Amino acid sequence: MSTLDQASDSYDRGTAPSSDSSFDLQNSLYKLEEQKRILRESEEAKRKRALGGENPKIQKVQPYLRNREHFAQYYSPKLVSIGPIHGGDKESREKLKGGERYKMTWAAMYLEFTKQSAQSLFDKIRTELPALMELYTEEVIEGFRGNNNKKKQEELAWMFLLDGCAVLEFIRNLEEGNAKAEEKLKIKVDQMVLVQQDLLLLENQLPYRLLTLLSNKPEIPFNQWIVSFLEKHPMTPSTTTVTGSSNGAEEVKITLDGNQPPHLLHLLRQSIFENKRNKDEEGDGCREHDKFPTYRNIQELRAAGIAVTKWKGKDKRLTDIAFHRGISLRPGGIGKLKLSPLTVDDLMQPTFLNLIAYEMCPDFKNGYEISSYVAFMDSLIDHADDVKQLRKAGILHNVLGSDEEVAHVFNTISTDLMPDTDRYRYVRTLLEERYKTMRLTWLAQAVHDHFSSPWAFLGFVAAIVALLLTFVQTWYTIYAPPSNDTHPPPPPPHT
Repeated sequence: MSTLDQASDSYDRGTAPSSDSSFDLQNSLYKLEEQKRILRESEEAKRKRALGGENPKIQKVQPYLRNREHFAQYYSPKLVSIGPIHGGDKESREKLKGGERYKMTWAAMYLEFTKQSAQSLFDKIRTELPALMELYTEEVIEGFRGNNNKKKQEELAWMFLLDGCAVLEFIRNLEEGNAKAEEKLKIKVDQMVLVQQDLLLLENQLPYRLLTLLSNKPEIPFNQWIVSFLEKHPMTPSTTTVTGSSNGAEEVKITLDGNQPPHLLHLLRQSIFENKRNKDEEGDGCREHDKFPTYRNIQELRAAGIAVTKWKGKDKRLTDIAFHRGISLRPGGIGKLKLSPLTVDDLMQPTFLNLIAYEMCPDFKNGYEISSYVAFMDSLIDHADDVKQLRKAGILHNVLGSDEEVAHVFNTISTDLMPDTDRYRYVRTLLEERYKTMRLTWLAQAVHDHFSSPWAFLGFVAAIVALLLTFVQTWYTIYAPPSNDTHPPPPPPHT
């Protein structure tokens, strides 16, 4: 055996060469092999981080989020379980028996519509099963691994077939509108809302790769279905661009820098915000002492003369926030905080909580865009009056209940958030600068308190005019010049 082979053999056995070896070559080679091992492990760690990176694995909600009081209900499905996290749990399946019947019907409808056989799709899934399993965390998928778990793996492949086809059929029918979908899917509207909510839970996600596998035919407008599904969500702009890989000659162009998204919740998150920040959000113009500007609610901002207005146009995303300078004596003339409209309904709270939970996944490298937006909105909303002003400005569309309920929802979902402190820093700094400009604040406060309506302002102007006229009349009476008439007045008549 050569010296190099001996050194390699010693390394492979995990033992260092003996100190009495001839020359020092073996020790030097051992050190070289040890360094190579360190480099190899370092590269492997980098590779694993890259695999997580921007496309994390499907996983459970972090325990510190799920264990918060009253929060667990927003992370668990209400009607249908999708995938192995809840579908593989006996207790969850027992609670969601009704949903299982819906899934069987919808899956059969999908196979009929696409002219595909269950056996052929099952065979495709079974072939791809090892790769699909790698898209879940080990905690989720460990019960299906191993050569002794062939039966469990077949159950998982069947689950992927049933759930994937059911999801695609539900999304396909939503494109035609709720009325037709209700009839075709044989489900009530209120139950449809629950299914929409269930499809966007972090623990209820299917790999996007599975959905494309089940719809990999040129005549299936898969991308068009996904676009329509996202556009119908109240948090997305009307001009939605879906990310992923295009299949077939469709009109909808789908791009994501060549990468495929991990699941539907990821797509929803991307459609809510833009990756590139606009100049109104950037923090480059902040001074050093403004790293942590004070948060002000709507009432405080209005008292300082800052108006809250709605973005105009359909191209603005939910997370687009800007502050525009300006000055005048009109109410709100000192500046305008611009926000995008948001519908506050039963879907909002679970959607935000699951998007936040997604951003908190350990293997998801992200900028906490949704968490930062929710934290900003929470800073604006302390009381029902803040919600009222946002409603009047056309920013909040409240179909949830009272203004007190809406304020409570925002104050609740913002608990234990980890927002990006740089995001919206520039906006916060400008708001605080305007708020602290007291020479203008007192005037804005007076205008806000006394001239909130045009009639009050006209009354004020009339009072000022009357006061000026009275002053002029008084001055003229006191300081009027003597008459220039030199003729004496006529004598009184004789009696």
